[in-house]
Amino acid sequence: MTFKFHCRELVQILTGLGRALPKRASLPALKNVHLSGGQGQPARIQATDLDQHVTYTVPDSVSDQAPGILILPHKELMKLIKAGKDDQVTIQSSDSPDTARIVLDGELGRREHFLPVLDPEEWPEAPTPIQVRKTDGQLLELYRSLLPFASSDPARHVITGIRVEPHAQGHTLVATDGRRLCTAGGLVLPDDLNSILPPSKFLEWNRLDGECAVGFHDGHYRIETGPWEIQGRLIDGTYPSWKQVIPDRNDEDQILKLAQEDLPVLEDAIRTLPTGNLTGKDAQDAMIHILAQGDVPALAACDGRGNWAFRPLPHSTITPGEGTALNRRDLLQAVQAGFLVWRFRDELHPLQSTKDGDVHVLMPCRREVAPPVEQAPESVPARPVPVPESVPEPEPETNPNPEKGKLLIMNEQNELNENNEPDLLKMAQAARDQARDLGRTLAELVRRAKAENRANRALNNELASARGVLERLRDISA
Repeated sequence: MTFKFHCRELVQILTGLGRALPKRASLPALKNVHLSGGQGQPARIQATDLDQHVTYTVPDSVSDQAPGILILPHKELMKLIKAGKDDQVTIQSSDSPDTARIVLDGELGRREHFLPVLDPEEWPEAPTPIQVRKTDGQLLELYRSLLPFASSDPARHVITGIRVEPHAQGHTLVATDGRRLCTAGGLVLPDDLNSILPPSKFLEWNRLDGECAVGFHDGHYRIETGPWEIQGRLIDGTYPSWKQVIPDRNDEDQILKLAQEDLPVLEDAIRTLPTGNLTGKDAQDAMIHILAQGDVPALAACDGRGNWAFRPLPHSTITPGEGTALNRRDLLQAVQAGFLVWRFRDELHPLQSTKDGDVHVLMPCRREVAPPVEQAPESVPARPVPVPESVPEPEPETNPNPEKGKLLIMNEQNELNENNEPDLLKMAQAARDQARDLGRTLAELVRRAKAENRANRALNNELASARGVLERLRDISA
């Protein structure tokens, strides 16, 4: 059997198939690709990791030759074909049953190479194809847009995939990782599609586009788009009741409306504002605060020493309120997904945004210390405070009562005590900071004590070894 391709075409095919191969292959066949064709059938190239089987059907490749199968190593074949660039490539069996001949023909002339092949009996059996029906062309696009919001924790297997759920107006796709949730609706899919699609690097590939056909059956799914086919296992399990997470609207909610002109400022603020004591990759998940400076929203964050930095968003608007705090990377990804209008109440309630019927929910972060209240920027006028036309003067006391005066003094003292509550809060915060510093100091002392104990044990071991050597030398000399 002979297979002919253009090198660039074959590189594209092998790139897609490589997304279906496992990083660590438990079987030798899982590092290979499977070529088949002939006897009136088109040429097909397959790859699998046992959980998913991906197939590419080569257009206009029907051949009357005798049927043939070649199983070639993916990595070596890809390296060889990439070197061919604009060459024509011919793959055929050789005189030896253990090798295949690869012929490149182009500007550098004709070159022959040989690659090892596997016995076709070692290739895993492909599953029986599932019946599919044509669906909305947006399925794969929305799948790719929601996958970043799904969990990457293998211990939470059920929420690593994308939920496909029917409703009155079609189907909804849902993704969550436990601290955020995103939905996309309005899809026209077959009524019986109701399951959890697994994460797949192949389905995430942006070279898959256009209309597709899909089918679910007996714990498996099948998607066909253009010359590509993928069939694999669905995620088995019960998806969380995600609708309970969506908060109800309330008249007390703050509303943040982000303007397109402020998006570069927001991205720069998320990237450059201080991240407390977090460094490296952890800094990407540092807390960031949203607060109102007059009518202008601002982002705020503090460093490890408690120094606060603010970044106003001058073209955006926010209603009065206490503000909130959340994971900065979650906020950035949600904004990049197009969610610009947010409702939130305080740090105890989730944030919600809607866009064309789609919903995005973010869980807030519990603030240890709230950012200090800043004055509104000079360029933004503060809201006018209504002043009554006339203020009635208090009537003079005609019959002063000494006991009443004492009550007034006591009331004033009570008011002073109430006004002193912020001082008590500051004292509590200072005590907490001191306790935290004390904890760090104790942890450092424990670390040093452990290090000293290890050094003492090592020294004692060396001394014991030296004593043993000396005793042996003494016995020899005796």
